Amino acid sequence: MNLNRPRLPMNNLSAFALIITPAFTSWFVPCMLNHRRGAWTFSALSMTTLSLIVFLFEPTLISRVAIPLIASAVFFGFLGCISCIVGFHDKRTSTPWLLTAFVSLVITFFTASKVALSLMIIFSLIAVLVAWFQRDTVQHNDQLPALAANNRTRRAGSLPRKFVREGAFHWLPIYAIARLSDLAREGIEHSGSYRFADHIYRNVPSGRTALGRWIDARFLASAASRAFRLRNDEASRALEAACDCDTTTDRTVRMLAVPCGLPRDLNSLVKRRPDVASKIDYHGLDIDPNLLGLAGQFIAPSAAAGAKCTFHEGNALNRTDYPRNDFDVIVSTGLGEFLDDAQLALFYRNIHASLIPGGRFFTSATRREARTEAFLKAFELDTNYRTQPDLERALASVEQPWSRLEFTTDETGLQTFVIATK
Repeated sequence: MNLNRPRLPMNNLSAFALIITPAFTSWFVPCMLNHRRGAWTFSALSMTTLSLIVFLFEPTLISRVAIPLIASAVFFGFLGCISCIVGFHDKRTSTPWLLTAFVSLVITFFTASKVALSLMIIFSLIAVLVAWFQRDTVQHNDQLPALAANNRTRRAGSLPRKFVREGAFHWLPIYAIARLSDLAREGIEHSGSYRFADHIYRNVPSGRTALGRWIDARFLASAASRAFRLRNDEASRALEAACDCDTTTDRTVRMLAVPCGLPRDLNSLVKRRPDVASKIDYHGLDIDPNLLGLAGQFIAPSAAAGAKCTFHEGNALNRTDYPRNDFDVIVSTGLGEFLDDAQLALFYRNIHASLIPGGRFFTSATRREARTEAFLKAFELDTNYRTQPDLERALASVEQPWSRLEFTTDETGLQTFVIATK
């Protein structure tokens, strides 16, 4: 250990102001602003406590570690300023006084006069006391309006402000970098939208700058994204199987997709099997009217090949929104993950009632993956994960039992597929 390193001249009051800054900005400031104290608070309190012990029992050592102390005070002071910015946005009455106290601590460190030092310390204490009595616990109103679409799970009006209120400052740089990816930005802004799903299905990396495209490619190569695409492939095969059930006649096969999104499953089928296009009577049900217009354009190749395509605006949980009840096959992917158990049971009852006897229902469920769970939770892409037993319980809620249930698992182990026959 080099004992001859240069020392920074500091008097006791300056050193004290430097030492308590991390604790003040990472514990006291969030407390007054009604923010959660996260892991950063523990780090700041640990550093302040250790520095105070050294200051009390061996004050001469403080000047030897002044550079790390200054770096710590600057870092945690920066986090405190971010908290105050959010406090101003939330109209917290204690915010101006907290900022005043912090500025006083900064001036204290740079002040040489003992009289001025004493005045700054007193001023800081007064500001702290006023902030204490001015604190309020009224909850902020920084929420997005509730939407009918179940896949729009984000509620925070601003995710960065949410991270600050939760003391999760480490998510701020991750948020900024992730938004360079088109996939992540769509998921952050619109949760599980059809654009988010279709970006995964399309599997073409895109983003802002080369870094954004690289990040996007990493997301698309993840096990969760691969499972997404396998799910779409299975849905297309379920539609194909319905077309092959009756090869002796030219009877029209009525298909329903709920929600339909952009119907890549149908386009894939018609491209792969143009001979069955004329048998297809495809119906898409979705709650988003803007999407339905895009779906009509997207399905043009299948329509040109002879498939009949009709789209309906409606809610999958409202039985009256469904077309007439005589479908040979119904596919649904990506909706169950956004429904709770009661909603999923209601949805399955609606599906069962819409099938002809012997009709088939293809759906899937997603299993939890630890590597993506923290990311999805932080950015409010809330998902209901389910296993095969969970699916069996939900499917058992229909009025009459299914005649047959077939379960399979994809190669990633993240998707459970089921074909339920009425």
